[in-house]
Amino acid sequence: MIVCPSCASNNPDNAKFCNQCGEPITGSGSSSHKPGCLCQECMKRLAVKAWKFYEENREDIDLLISMNYPLAKELTELAMMGKELENRKSEETEYYQSGKLD
Repeated sequence: MIVCPSCASNNPDNAKFCNQCGEPITGSGSSSHKPGCLCQECMKRLAVKAWKFYEENREDIDLLISMNYPLAKELTELAMMGKELENRKSEETEYYQSGKLD
């Protein structure tokens, strides 16, 4: 599977465009940035991944927060940033698909 560099969705190995967001997938599907890169593009990608992880593990993360687990709140904050990015992307997609471009 190839991970989309824009929305972090899984795609078939031979995908040229993401099945979820439609963005081009280049090379191995990963960014040309090195692991640990904290540029804006990589942070956005990380936030979206954190949101997807949070959605799949919400109950466990909420339990960790209630137990004052050190990184649970930070993960949740990052996930909320990812949620906001996903919402903006959805709104932009709906706008462009509506044909209301002047």
